Amino acid sequence: MFSKEAIGTLDAMHYHLIKEQIDKMQEPVNFGSSINVLLLTDRLYGCAFGLIEYFQNSTDISVDFVNNLEGANRAILEKPYDFLIIVGYLEKKSYYRAIQPFRLLNKYSSVIIYAILDVHIHNECKKYDIAHSYERFDPVDGFVSYMREIHDEDTRQMHNEFSPEVTREQVRMEALRDA
Repeated sequence: MFSKEAIGTLDAMHYHLIKEQIDKMQEPVNFGSSINVLLLTDRLYGCAFGLIEYFQNSTDISVDFVNNLEGANRAILEKPYDFLIIVGYLEKKSYYRAIQPFRLLNKYSSVIIYAILDVHIHNECKKYDIAHSYERFDPVDGFVSYMREIHDEDTRQMHNEFSPEVTREQVRMEALRDA
């Protein structure tokens, strides 16, 4: 997927931490329903590429990757997402502005920061109202389980506010009309 020379030694190490877990997998990842994931980072490319490869081993997870605000905004307009996953803290603080259009168009979807959960990340979560975070050195299969829990809660909330028959796509189409 990449060359060590292209992304640097530290990024290669982060990629290989996830790649080792992928290589040990006996079966593809199964989320339980089809979902779309948008990954955003401006520095932890090895970690992001590892997540992309992990998600691509799934039977029902579609993943897109962006590394700037313009790409994020374009992707958010083009298709619905169940998750915006920010990989590490963003050095370019303006990139956090992708969260607002994501939430506007994907009301019952969640933002997760996938990072080393330290004081700095806690402050970023607080500042940008990011309710969900996952320790990036924890097993990646636990991340998918965590995502399932969040997705189930978002779905329950959507069904309580509308009806059990409503879909995220219907809610998104309404948001697009109102925007």
